[in-house]
Amino acid sequence: PPPRQQVLKQVIEFLKLYDIEVDYNNVGEFQACLNKFKIEHPEKSKEIEYHLLRSMELARYFCTGVLDPSQYHHYALNVPYYTHFTSPIRRYPDILVHRLLDYAVRGEKGPPGWDKHTIQHLCNHSNDKRLAAKTASELSALLFLGLFIAECGTLEQKGSVVKVLDHALDILLSDLGIVRRVYTDKLDIKAFKTRRIQSIPYMDLEWSNGRKQTLTAFTSVPVHLIKGDKPFEFKAVIPPPPPLTAKPAGGAVPVGNDIVGEDDDVITLD
Repeated sequence: PPPRQQVLKQVIEFLKLYDIEVDYNNVGEFQACLNKFKIEHPEKSKEIEYHLLRSMELARYFCTGVLDPSQYHHYALNVPYYTHFTSPIRRYPDILVHRLLDYAVRGEKGPPGWDKHTIQHLCNHSNDKRLAAKTASELSALLFLGLFIAECGTLEQKGSVVKVLDHALDILLSDLGIVRRVYTDKLDIKAFKTRRIQSIPYMDLEWSNGRKQTLTAFTSVPVHLIKGDKPFEFKAVIPPPPPLTAKPAGGAVPVGNDIVGEDDDVITLD
């Protein structure tokens, strides 16, 4: 199916806040749009792709007899007709297609009692089971990642903020292909606040070591994945920036490769 229009509209409006224009009408233009972002916004391309893919629908099995032919189109593959056929040993819908084609090439009507409603019922069941299998696979991968962290210790990752919430941040860990929520009450901070400037949400953090940091969408941050409170669980935290220990002559403080004056008390890490 085509993207969920309401979600896509929200994503387009969100990206526009950061001067990122999105315009496409089909999957070919969508891929061209992603390729353009890799050139124009290389440091943001993975985050942009994450937001756009949120609007995409999963492919669904259906019986052609219950839908209008205009709805047969496979959006992601950009083809008018598509079905599964090649893996009957592992996909039940492929067996259904084999059986129906077998009756068709022999010029027979089909198994007794099979009508379009029966086949659609089987398609619905297959859709439910396929989604359940996908969910189980994803949760299994997270379970084993939690086990790995519990046995091997903290896992350091590069992250990028994709959403600012009232008391948390959603951060994309592109190397792992997952998004983890970081809660402010799990951070080594003295205080925090959220605010909006021209509809863009920001979170200001005041760390226990005295550093101040402002985060918003597309801000790059280091993330530590640490053992959770329960077996096989893990949680994500942002480590505090290095403390400011020495001030060179002139009252400036070295931060990375930059020099920040005494009055510059908010540091944005990108």
